[in-house]
Amino acid sequence: MNWLIAILLLCLGGCLWGLGSANRDEVIGLLEQMLAVGLLLVVLFIGHQILLEILFLAIAIWLPKARSGLSLSLPPANRDDVLIPF
Repeated sequence: MNWLIAILLLCLGGCLWGLGSANRDEVIGLLEQMLAVGLLLVVLFIGHQILLEILFLAIAIWLPKARSGLSLSLPPANRDDVLIPF
């Protein structure tokens, strides 16, 4: 896949993502966002654009890690709710 097609697909995916975020109908908006993610995956996995792959790998490494072992904040004792920790 050449760079022009990859950039065109990424721009189309960006437009679809923007339309999906601005759409008032949640189902259609989610569908547009899923199509945008599909276009991104096509560019990454079929196009073999190494620069894009390195960029997204760097973004994934930069994301904060999930912390394990966080304690639950318990509600006040004077409530009638039952807390069942999982």
